[in-house]
Amino acid sequence: MTNARRSDHIEFVRLGGHAVRVTSLTLDEQSGSFTLVTITRGSRDAELLTDLINQERVELEIPGQETMTVHASDIDRREFGEGQSAITRFSVVLSPGEHVPPCPPEPLEQSLEERIAALEVEIRELRAMVNRIDKQS
Repeated sequence: MTNARRSDHIEFVRLGGHAVRVTSLTLDEQSGSFTLVTITRGSRDAELLTDLINQERVELEIPGQETMTVHASDIDRREFGEGQSAITRFSVVLSPGEHVPPCPPEPLEQSLEERIAALEVEIRELRAMVNRIDKQS
């Protein structure tokens, strides 16, 4: 189990320079990540927050602490209602550092013999197609 410390006394944080009202802010002391729970009203505020947390990195300013660069590693968004009367609850895990998407594996390099064999198979298939077309004509 991880050590978590709740910061209930914080009303607002700044995320990417925008003030975000805090419903709950919990620090996981082992990983250094924060779980931020906030509620927005209206679709515009929800979309702004969605855009902020979908960035690869965003500045998080917590009163009394140094500004840090974080990325959203887990997002739970629940919307109730529609349009400007909608209420959206976000629970976001903000992890320190920049999000680095996993690199796709590099394709395996084929040997010259393997490439020639694959081309020979393709040539045979093309010749068979040409022969079928010639017989149909």
